[in-house]
Amino acid sequence: IDIKIAPYDTSIVFATSLVKGLVKIKNGTICNIFDNTNSPLQKFELDTQRLATMSLDFDINQHLWLSNYSSSKPLLVLTKDEKWKSYSIPFNGIPYIYNVFCDSRGILWIIYNREQSLILFDNKNTPLDASDDQWIELNTNLSAENGPFDYIYDIAEDHNGKIWIGTNAGLKVYHSPAQLMSNANIVPSPIAVGRNPSRSFSA
Repeated sequence: IDIKIAPYDTSIVFATSLVKGLVKIKNGTICNIFDNTNSPLQKFELDTQRLATMSLDFDINQHLWLSNYSSSKPLLVLTKDEKWKSYSIPFNGIPYIYNVFCDSRGILWIIYNREQSLILFDNKNTPLDASDDQWIELNTNLSAENGPFDYIYDIAEDHNGKIWIGTNAGLKVYHSPAQLMSNANIVPSPIAVGRNPSRSFSA
């Protein structure tokens, strides 16, 4: 379960559910449950009794992004004024989103394809208008020197704007994430621990 407090009203909390959809709580009481009857959320393809949401995060404009597991349109946004839009992923792979993360530039990071792909999505601050959207699938095929990995588990941003990803082979870092939207072949750097640890964290 993923839980986020609404930045525009701290009495409101949103929570994912593997069965019921998206739960909205206000002042400790459930005030709405979004499912296939009142939103674009879709039921689980293999089990129509379930409607699974996996991950959610607010962007810099206070819109809520979330993943709808086992759906033909697995990425959704619920705007601050509660308007919905759903998105299909324009890349090959198993359409399961395991994690969504909004960085400080407004870029959405998406762990996709059974934790094996990493996608960037820039909606240009117009989440209900798809005409200006930009999608990038990052190169995650690292050489032996850079420390290859098979799975991506989590994403975080530090106070310097660097993006860190947790993988099955340890931490990796994108030192200049702003360059990725124009060059998807930039690969994350490994975090080496040696006699001079400061070198491992240099820009």
